[in-house]
Amino acid sequence: MNIFNLNLNFKSLVNTLKNQKKLYKLEFNFQLYKDALCLAKEQSKNGKTGHQRHKCKEVSYWENCDYASYNGRDVVNSLLVDE
Repeated sequence: MNIFNLNLNFKSLVNTLKNQKKLYKLEFNFQLYKDALCLAKEQSKNGKTGHQRHKCKEVSYWENCDYASYNGRDVVNSLLVDE
């Protein structure tokens, strides 16, 4: 992505966030944490990526698998500025 497109995406994000109604805050959920940890451990052993689980239980909610982010802020930013 070039800097021009990044700037347009950023401006669009700021505009959207300024004009949308407030949302509930995110809260930690231990079950979601356990499910994500199981998948991360499984994938670290078999080297695969994606949502398919082999030994972990199937989940019935949407998830975002992020493999290249350094921290939680990077993950949130990548979700907010989605090309």
